[in-house]
Amino acid sequence: MAQAPVTERTGFGWSKAEVAAPDAEAEYRTFPRKTAPILLAAGGTLTFIGALGAWIRAVEVTSQSQSPRAVGTMWGFSQPTGRGIAILAAMAVFIAVAGYFTAFLPRLAVEGTALVLFGVLLARLITLTSVSSALAAAAKQNPTFVSYNAGFGWGAWLMVLGLVLAFLGLLVGGLRELDLHRGLPE
Repeated sequence: MAQAPVTERTGFGWSKAEVAAPDAEAEYRTFPRKTAPILLAAGGTLTFIGALGAWIRAVEVTSQSQSPRAVGTMWGFSQPTGRGIAILAAMAVFIAVAGYFTAFLPRLAVEGTALVLFGVLLARLITLTSVSSALAAAAKQNPTFVSYNAGFGWGAWLMVLGLVLAFLGLLVGGLRELDLHRGLPE
């Protein structure tokens, strides 16, 4: 049996030979400088929108034949806390953008801002959970009570996403600073 000749393909990325030797170890590098500001800016933007949006939406059913009806919505823009969180989120976005484009900020400014935003959002979301539980407990006192639901609105869910992104920005920035403190290359 004759073997077919082996031809080398050209022009395709997957057919090119390996450039590095197989025994060469890749050098460890820390996170890029701009990753933490990007995460904080995204989290701050979602938090800003969510802080002014619908935090809690309450729906009730008073009889078996009736369809659910909305009985109330707690809006962030109508709460002093919501407006305060929106201002904090706008400042976080400003600091993140400044940290992305310049190197003039103090060393841990982005990470400190992410920590503050994370803490404020965590505290507010915990209190929103207790507020919705209190609303549901008060609805049980109604003699025509059949069903009631008070849960997070779209604004609260955007704040949850902002909380996660702020935490990731804090984590990435903190790990990067630890790596730089240990003398690892950027």
